[in-house]
Amino acid sequence: MKKLIAISLLAIHVFNLAGYSLVFDHIIRQADRQLVTHLDHNVYDETRLVEVRIALHLPYIQGSFQYERVDGTLEHNGIQYNYVKRKLYNDTLSLLCIPNDQKTAIVRDAKHLTSELNDFPPGKKDKQSGLKKPVLSADYFSSPEEYTIGCPFIEGSSVATTRTQRPLAAFHARPDRPPCIVPVNA
Repeated sequence: MKKLIAISLLAIHVFNLAGYSLVFDHIIRQADRQLVTHLDHNVYDETRLVEVRIALHLPYIQGSFQYERVDGTLEHNGIQYNYVKRKLYNDTLSLLCIPNDQKTAIVRDAKHLTSELNDFPPGKKDKQSGLKKPVLSADYFSSPEEYTIGCPFIEGSSVATTRTQRPLAAFHARPDRPPCIVPVNA
């Protein structure tokens, strides 16, 4: 009896950890498949299409004057979109997208359920701490080193000098000769 209770509690715990995300992923995949089949059979409202233009700077690209069917997804401002058609003309990629209302509702519900299960208040974001690290701090700058040089033979003589570190140059203006190879006599 104890084993049965332990196994059932363990199953409930595992479902709470990963089960919800698996269920929501399955439902989202079904909604995507359903919309893609509608798009493949041209069963959609053309007035709901949204055009997205992306600049492409690719040489020797071969463009097309007409749209071709393409599959893919995109999210913008919490709204899920599916690609319907694309056209590549000159240096611009034009994508015609349609909002996926089912997937948007499922993703919104999944986020809401996740925030409720994890005790996050809905709609409130974490507050930023009042302490901010400065972008430019003294850790990234090297300060010049100061030395005091005195002559032990002359009393009261000291000269303060400042030495700055210069970066090593990778390029030498004057080429040096290669080192000589000295044969070893055995």
